[in-house]
Amino acid sequence: MEQAGGAAALSFGRGVDVRTPGMIERFRERYPDFELIPDLGSRIGSREWFRGAATCAGLCAFVYLLSPGFERPIFGSVPSAHAASADLMRAQSIAPLDKGGVTGTRLAANRLVSSLSDTPERPIIQHSVTLGSGGGLQAALARAGVARNEAATAADLIGGAMALGDLKSGTQLDLTLGRRVDKSAPRPLEKLAFRARFDLSLELVRTPTGLALNEIPIAVDHTPLRIRGRVGESLYRSARAAGAPARAVEAYIRSIATRTPIGRVGSDAEFDIIVEQARAATGEVQMGNLLYAGLTGGGSGKLQLLRWEEEGKVSWYDGSGKGERKGQMAMPASGRISSGFGLRRHPVLRFTRMHKGLDIA
Repeated sequence: MEQAGGAAALSFGRGVDVRTPGMIERFRERYPDFELIPDLGSRIGSREWFRGAATCAGLCAFVYLLSPGFERPIFGSVPSAHAASADLMRAQSIAPLDKGGVTGTRLAANRLVSSLSDTPERPIIQHSVTLGSGGGLQAALARAGVARNEAATAADLIGGAMALGDLKSGTQLDLTLGRRVDKSAPRPLEKLAFRARFDLSLELVRTPTGLALNEIPIAVDHTPLRIRGRVGESLYRSARAAGAPARAVEAYIRSIATRTPIGRVGSDAEFDIIVEQARAATGEVQMGNLLYAGLTGGGSGKLQLLRWEEEGKVSWYDGSGKGERKGQMAMPASGRISSGFGLRRHPVLRFTRMHKGLDIA
């Protein structure tokens, strides 16, 4: 047992695969000295040199076969096309706008073409009409081509939603006129739309039963506009540059002038303006009256004025509740008028002369 040999385990599943050489490898093994692209500058005249020269000649011949040919010359500039070719190219392009912007070719009329007895009209016409000063809505519609009975009906429908007298001059009326029976008859009114008020838009639309009125309310935001800035060289110019409307700046200066002289307002002072503002959902903005006027710094102290309107009268009050002072007719002194204007007889000297004033006793 001591001299017995050990058992060996053999594995047959992990043998190394022997790769079969390809055709190029077998060719290189058989001809190890063969070189397809030798150096043509060495061993001139040998078999290897002629083989390389043949390879170079074959490559040059292959490139020559790929060329488009030398019978087609390359021009330095494109030659002008013939008349027939120019017509074909023009038909495939779009002409400039100054020449009508036409495209294609014009064909001659054949037997399928027939002359029209009358010029056709557009089925609908859309245009805008501006309401003039002193003119009514019905007259404006009639001038635009609407039949008088339809213009009267439209005016009655709109008058039921708002007073026709409230329509401002310059209001834009968007009209849509439909197809008419013949050229002698007026076109029917298909649609009428305009901005009646800042918060209301009206629209007349033709239905199977006739004209119908649609009221379209417009949301309006009444948040006031506040503008602040430095006085600088000019209070008016600085406020206008900050975005304040001219009417509000004029009212601001008038209200401030009742409390402090404008000439004493320093350039370092800061103005504070609050103006009524109405912003519609469609983007339009309307400015109203001045609500608040403030001025601080610049040697003028702190001035705050608030607008107060009562029974149509406007007053400005400061923080202490004092209103503005306005000029009015008043007695220069307490008492009664003892002598008026006119001729007066002197009680001592007994002569009469013109008295040009008032005596208050």
